Amino acid sequence: MPNKHQKMAGRLGKIVLVAVVGLVACSSTDAVNRPATQVIRTLQSSTRPVDTSTPFTMMDQASTESQHPGPGGFSTGDPKIGDQEKLENSGIATALAATPESTADKPLLETLSSEITQTISVASKEITATHSVEQIIGFSYDGRPISSYRFGHGTETVIFVGGIHGGYEWNTIMLAYQAIDYFLNHPGAVPEQISLYIVPSANPDGQFLVTESDGKFGFGDVGTDTASGRFNGHGVDLNRNWNCNWDPDAFWLDEEVSGGARPFSEPESQALRDFFLDLKPGGVVFWHSSADGVYAAGCSELFLPARALAEVYSGESGYPVYDQFTSYSISGDAGDWLTRQGIPSITVELATHDQVEWTENLAGILAVLDYFDRQPGRIIEP
Repeated sequence: MPNKHQKMAGRLGKIVLVAVVGLVACSSTDAVNRPATQVIRTLQSSTRPVDTSTPFTMMDQASTESQHPGPGGFSTGDPKIGDQEKLENSGIATALAATPESTADKPLLETLSSEITQTISVASKEITATHSVEQIIGFSYDGRPISSYRFGHGTETVIFVGGIHGGYEWNTIMLAYQAIDYFLNHPGAVPEQISLYIVPSANPDGQFLVTESDGKFGFGDVGTDTASGRFNGHGVDLNRNWNCNWDPDAFWLDEEVSGGARPFSEPESQALRDFFLDLKPGGVVFWHSSADGVYAAGCSELFLPARALAEVYSGESGYPVYDQFTSYSISGDAGDWLTRQGIPSITVELATHDQVEWTENLAGILAVLDYFDRQPGRIIEP
C-alpha cells in the first residue's frame, strides 16, 4: 500500500495536471476578463511530437474533445503539455516516483511546489510563443462576424487590415490570410515587444458577395463581377464612412457612392473604430488594391508619423511612397480619421488586382514590426 508521502505526491501530481489544463484553456494571462463577444481560439503551430505514453490521459481527452475547425479553416485543437521528456527534465516524475518515507511533509511540499511553479512557467511561455488568439470584434450589416487574429503579447500594438472594400479588393483579404498562416507557422517572427493584430476581412458582406465564402477562400472562388463587392450589405462604401472630411455623397473614381447616413453609421465602421480606440495601436496598415504605392494618411494635412511609417513599408516592399492619395477626391477615409486620434496610419495599394504580391508585402510587414520593436516603450492604458 502507498504510504502517506506517496499519497501526498500523487495528489500534488494531480494539482500539476489541473494547473496545466487550466493554463492551456486560458492560453495566456490576458485571456481573463475579455468582452463576452470575444471568441478565443488556441491555434496549434508547434510540430513537436508528443509521447502518447504520457500518463496524463485527461489532457489527451481534453485536446481530442476540442478538435473542431473554426471560421477560416484553421485547426482549433488545444496543445498537449504531457510530453514525458519535459516531465522528466522538470524533476516532477522523479519526485512522484520516489519519495522516501523518512522525508518530512514540509520539505516534500516545498520541493513539489517549486517544481509545479517551474513547470507552469515553462508551459505558459510555450503557449504564449506558439499560439494565436482569434477575436470577433463585431458584425457586418448582414450579421457576418468580423474577426481579428492576435500574435504576440508585447506592449506595442500594430494592426493590419484587409478587405475594407470587400470582394472588390479580394486579393487584400487573401494577403491577410496568408500573413496569418505565416505567423502561425513562424511565431518567432513577431518581436517580443509587439502584439500583432490582423483583421483579414473588414467587409465580410462584400467578400461573400464576390466569393460566396466566409473566411478563407481560393482563387477559384472569386466571381467575375467584383465591383459590387466593394460595398457592405447596406450599399455603403466603408472607407467613406469615417469622421474625417465625411460627406454622404462620396466618390470612387468618377462614380458617386454612398458614404452612409452619417459618420460611423455602419456596424463595420463602428466595430473597427472601437477596436482601434480600445487597443491604442502604435500604427495601423490598411491593404488596398491596385494603385501601386504606400500612401501616408492625414486629415487635411500630412501627419508626419504616418509619413515615417510609409517610408518603412515602402523601403522594404519596393512600392513607391506618397504623401497623399491624389488620383481623385477622398472623403471619410479610415486612415485619415486615425491620424486625428494621434495614430499613424498608411494605405498600402497593391500593384495588381488579382495577386497577393506576397514577397513584397511580407518584407513590408516584417519591416513595420521591427520598426515598432525599436521604438521607445509607450505606456498602454488599460
